[in-house]
Amino acid sequence: MRLPAKEGALKLASKVAIVTGAGRNVGEEVACALVAEGANVALVDNNQERLDRAVEKASKAG
Repeated sequence: MRLPAKEGALKLASKVAIVTGAGRNVGEEVACALVAEGANVALVDNNQERLDRAVEKASKAG
């Protein structure tokens, strides 16, 4: 699942990040931090339910 960068964020604007294990504690927080800083983030996890939860949380992070 790919999340687009939020408008107004500058530090990582136009950068792309791939977060593996995004449905787990550290991966989820890293994904949220990257989105908050303006990066385009691809989240990857081997569990669809955890991935869906992480996508929802990261979408709100920016």
